[in-house]
Amino acid sequence: MAEYKFYDVTELVCEKDEISPDYDEKKWQVLDYEAADFKGKLLWADENCTPKSITLDPKLVGKYHVYIGLINPRGDGFGGTSTGFGILSEDAKTQFFAVRPDECWKPLEWFEESFYGTVDLTGEKFVLSKPEKQGVAKTPLNSALAWIRLVSADEEEITPEPCMAYHFDLDYFADDKYDSPEETLGRMKLLKDGAPKIILHEKFCVHDIMATKASGAEVKWGKYYYDNPEEEEKALISEAHSMGAKIYASYRIQAGGFGNFADYLNPSYLDPWYAEHPEYRCITRDGRALKTSSFAYPEVRRRVVEMIVNGSRCFDGVCVFFHRGTFIAFEEPVRQMVYEKYGVDATRLPMTDPRLNDVLCHFITLFMRELRAALDEGKDINAIVFYGVEDSKSFGYDVKTWVDEGLVNSISQGLMTHFENLDGILDGDGLIDMEKYKKALAERPVVCRIFAADYDRVIKGAKELKDVCRDKAELYATLGWERTNLNIVTAIIDRLKALGIKKFISWNTNHKAKVLKRLNFEKYYAAGNAELYEKRKTKYIRTMSIAGDDISTYNIDWKG
Repeated sequence: MAEYKFYDVTELVCEKDEISPDYDEKKWQVLDYEAADFKGKLLWADENCTPKSITLDPKLVGKYHVYIGLINPRGDGFGGTSTGFGILSEDAKTQFFAVRPDECWKPLEWFEESFYGTVDLTGEKFVLSKPEKQGVAKTPLNSALAWIRLVSADEEEITPEPCMAYHFDLDYFADDKYDSPEETLGRMKLLKDGAPKIILHEKFCVHDIMATKASGAEVKWGKYYYDNPEEEEKALISEAHSMGAKIYASYRIQAGGFGNFADYLNPSYLDPWYAEHPEYRCITRDGRALKTSSFAYPEVRRRVVEMIVNGSRCFDGVCVFFHRGTFIAFEEPVRQMVYEKYGVDATRLPMTDPRLNDVLCHFITLFMRELRAALDEGKDINAIVFYGVEDSKSFGYDVKTWVDEGLVNSISQGLMTHFENLDGILDGDGLIDMEKYKKALAERPVVCRIFAADYDRVIKGAKELKDVCRDKAELYATLGWERTNLNIVTAIIDRLKALGIKKFISWNTNHKAKVLKRLNFEKYYAAGNAELYEKRKTKYIRTMSIAGDDISTYNIDWKG
């Protein structure tokens, strides 16, 4: 097995006049380094530098597994370095962070070597660039590439069966400056051997902000996509299909504002229709209006269905997010139906009461039926719910009915849930004492959210969802957020697989794709090929010296 180690990465540079041993804001600076077992020269550009992209030519023929050595010479923790590395012919932008391992104070004390991908290098070059930031993420960053290691891919490796749902939220398009559809595809291309089955392309909000020329959206969420939505989505769909995956238009369908109160005034978040119809607002137990509209009203359901259908265009399906937001509460249609069916005031029933659940589920299931009927035949529906069946039902999401009626093709397990803290609020009949309820509101939150903390709940909920989905709908069990400790996620995956669960949803994959340690973990461990993961996992190599400064024994920047 042939292996080539370019620890002096400057040997590969085609544009020698774009690198310099001295600091130059327009060039890549060459820094000497020494690692535990080898030494070389790396390329670096600090946050004030604006170097041109350069090409790196290994002059090799055939397929190779590509490993890249990264480091953060500035030593300022997560997000301090962002290095653009890719294949020249693809013109696809990527950026990779070098992050601090847990066992050190400063990230420059360690190099990290990560698997980039398998590439046919016949007539091919790499490209090194410093990402150009835009939108909401304008923090100045530095870039550095230490080495490239190439191992010949002599044998075809077994690719796991498609089993992953990868979620891309919309700030993907705000991270870098893009000028073409091809440039935006970089992170998605990294999934090609990661067993993708569906890609959830988030369109973010209650209305399709990329089809609605809303003031501020192009700044916040990326100008290229904003100006060219159909061209961009066509490229995304084509890329997903080239990997054998389906791609769904995915929506946070809360009908109204999303985020903090200032977002209510921001037209990039809020379809004016909702502001113009206060009569459809969700109502709290004690009669106050929320800034969201209720799915108990047919007009609201119709508006959301219309948005989803129009926004799905050529996508293979849609994904609806029920795991965050408010969709129905104690509006007149809810109170009336509860009273007619059960002769009780709905506002006094805990969210876990089967009588209230029955009515809330009735209205949300109406929405799911209306959505299923309105979508083109053959389009899939994926619904993201709470951790499990019971807590989902408490807020109106009747997963069992959706599955049994064929309203969904798949269910994704969300990484959060809502619950009520009713301590000291119930009367002797188990109903809510409204005076105690109002008093409690002044002292603490009553409706609370568990956010990615209770992993025993993940396991319990996954078992419930698996039993409900059976062979009628696919289940994607949840993995952690982008910064969840990998030891924790490993234990969760092992426990889920022991239950017979074989499919998983990766949250915020667009962020994980910037940290190859995390992306490769999901691609090769979660997807079921632990042996291959041992070859692909990120390795840390001790830094002995950098830029002529020996830090093997004493680093003046150490904090401890």
